[in-house]
Formats: sequence, C-alpha cells, structure tokens
Amino acid sequence: MPAPLDDLGAVLAAEAAECRDLLPLLEDEFRALLQADVPALLEIGARREAAVAQLNALEQRRQRAVGDLATALGLPAPSVTLSSVLGTAPEAAARLLPIRNELRELLVMLRTLHGRNRFLAEHTLSCLRGLFSSLVAALAPAPTYADSGRARPSAQELRLLDRRA
Repeated sequence: MPAPLDDLGAVLAAEAAECRDLLPLLEDEFRALLQADVPALLEIGARREAAVAQLNALEQRRQRAVGDLATALGLPAPSVTLSSVLGTAPEAAARLLPIRNELRELLVMLRTLHGRNRFLAEHTLSCLRGLFSSLVAALAPAPTYADSGRARPSAQELRLLDRRA
C-alpha cells in the first residue's frame, strides 16, 4: 500500500481505537446519571473531554492524510471518500474495508449511547426544574391585590426590609 494509504489507514485505525475506548465511558456515564453521582459525572466529563480532544487531533491528521492521498491519486480532495479510494486503489481494500466497517458500527453505537445519556440528563434536569419551580411557588406568598388592581406586597416581604436604615 502506498504511503498516503498507509497514513490514512493508520489514522482510521487510531480513530476506531479511540471510539472503542469511548463506549465504556458512555456506559459509566449512564450509571452515574442513574445514581446522580456528581463526582463521578465530573470525572467522566474530564475523561470525555480528553477523548474528544484526541478525536479532534486525529480528525485533523485524517484530513491531512486525505489531502496527501488526493494529491497522489490526482483527485480533488473534497471528492475523496473511502469508496472512491477503494475504486481507484483496490489493493487498499483488504486493509481499509475492515476499518471502515468497524468505524461505521462504532459510530452507530456511540450515537445510540450518547442519545440515551442525553435523554436521561435532559429528563433529569427537566424534573429538577419542575421541582424547584414547585418549591419556589410553595415558599413565595401568593400576591394580593389592592382596590386599585395593583399587586400589594405581602406582610412577610415587608418584614424582610429594614426601612429605618
């Protein structure tokens, strides 16, 4: 396999490895969300941020590898896909097809797990917002109205202010 294809294969394999490492992290995140384990969520968030930074670095390497490959194959860089590479360089199929297939499967699993965790986190936040709204409504006195139709401050609110100062 020519050097640009080797570079692309190496980057794709590294991306697949990073995605594989994210799967158990998302499972840990799900358990921490279920248990409302804030310290675990903070630790997982830091690990997740590091993984995303690594994936971003790999993505930049992948773009450079695709650019180099496009130059070597005489193709415009935006049109280079794995399918087009395999069509113009069939010798790469044995190495790149398994990586492509694994990446597809990993990305589907990651999207599914992330969607599940996102739903759980958003649902939990929605419940907490409702709880806090109910608490505020229960603690705040109901407004009373004067003959003029304006809201009158409650006696409790007036006691909180020291107007003599």
